[in-house]
Amino acid sequence: FPSHDRTNSYFIYGSTIAHYNNSIDTTNLAEGLPVLYNFSVSNQNILQNQDVSSTYGQIICAMCDNVTYKNITVGSDGISIFSSTNVTITDSGIYANTGNGIWTNGNSPLYPKNLIVSNNTIRTITDYGLGIRFESGTDNAIISNNNITTFGNIGYGIALYTSDNATISNNTVSIANTSATSTYGIYTLTAHNASIINNKVSTKGPTGIGIYADTSSSYNNINNNNITTRAIVTGK
Repeated sequence: FPSHDRTNSYFIYGSTIAHYNNSIDTTNLAEGLPVLYNFSVSNQNILQNQDVSSTYGQIICAMCDNVTYKNITVGSDGISIFSSTNVTITDSGIYANTGNGIWTNGNSPLYPKNLIVSNNTIRTITDYGLGIRFESGTDNAIISNNNITTFGNIGYGIALYTSDNATISNNTVSIANTSATSTYGIYTLTAHNASIINNKVSTKGPTGIGIYADTSSSYNNINNNNITTRAIVTGK
């Protein structure tokens, strides 16, 4: 599973609220653009009906609850959700040319929970830039009706790591790099009780895998998915 330190500019990690209570203002840059860092925001539409792809280099919400990102356009390092709950990202275009599209992370006991990612178009370009990357106890997630394309040499469309009870349904995932060395449409590692249903996945490259359940993933319901793999191999 690819290391998080290969992609996004800022990573906030801790086990207490104080670890996330940082002053990170817009004088800090990610990929040449200001960082939008929200801490402990609740019951708000943080961004709605805006194109912020030339405004912010990375959008971060830490220790947030019941917040929404709706109908926005995002670039660079995408959206990062750290130790937040009840977050909705919907109807948006996320074109991450330097990082992950949507990334969640946390630590005990402040795990991210109950995230909804739906009806988005997500593109990533860089190596190790994952379309949707949910890890470290991101439980009870709903990932539905998204159109995800990755172009990097290491391409993961949707990845779950140590995250349980997810519903992944009706997504279209395309791994578009024909020479990619490691590609997975949907990847789970130590993920349990997931429902992976009605997804359309296409991969390219010599090692493309549509759906991959890695070590200790169990009790998952995988049903009615459409997988196309196309290995393009050149040689003598």
